Amino acid sequence: MTDFRERADRRHEAQRQAMERHRESMARHREWKARRKAERGRSVLGASAVLVSLGASWAVGAAGHGEHRWSTVLAVALLPLGLAMAISSRWGRTRGLTLLALLLTAGLVLAAGTSATVADSTGDRTWTAAQDDLRSRYTLGLGDARLDLSALDPHGGTLATELRVGAGSARVTVPAGVELRLKLRDGAGGVDLPDGQRFDGPFTDEDVVIEVPDGQPSKGVLELTVTVGAGDIEVVR
Repeated sequence: MTDFRERADRRHEAQRQAMERHRESMARHREWKARRKAERGRSVLGASAVLVSLGASWAVGAAGHGEHRWSTVLAVALLPLGLAMAISSRWGRTRGLTLLALLLTAGLVLAAGTSATVADSTGDRTWTAAQDDLRSRYTLGLGDARLDLSALDPHGGTLATELRVGAGSARVTVPAGVELRLKLRDGAGGVDLPDGQRFDGPFTDEDVVIEVPDGQPSKGVLELTVTVGAGDIEVVR
């Protein structure tokens, strides 16, 4: 019985000493971090770079009534961050800028292959498509888009177009007497169709065919793709 108690006491003592060593180690680590932070001091370089980036990109985007390309705006926004990160290799701290710089770089790569301007990508838009000027794609970055296709007549063939909205809503008016082949992609929002169907988001990914009602002559087929990142989709006749 005595040996059992002695072994138990030794185990308890070993555990106590281990916990004490752990607490001392954590305390030394906290002291080291505080000392290192005090030695390096506080840096305003990162915050200053973000403010300069926001101000410069806003100024360029607003200049010339929004006629500058997005690639130009993103390049201007990225430049102060890159300079700050280069300077921080010797002075200051800008580790928090890394993710922001990566996001801007990714956006710049995507925008570099397009000619989209700020004015073309923001605000509400209304397009009315005639038979001879139907575009293959209508695009809006931010805002409410209204696309009127009611004047189209496929004449027994197939017409196709696409509407893309980054954030906002999309309303498409389709012609009567045509078969609709719809591709609906909605990241966050609801989808309403002319036959009464409704899809509640988020993440709607539906291919829908709406045939011409019985008894009505068919003019042909309209293939319509509607993609909205965040917002509602409404297709009406």
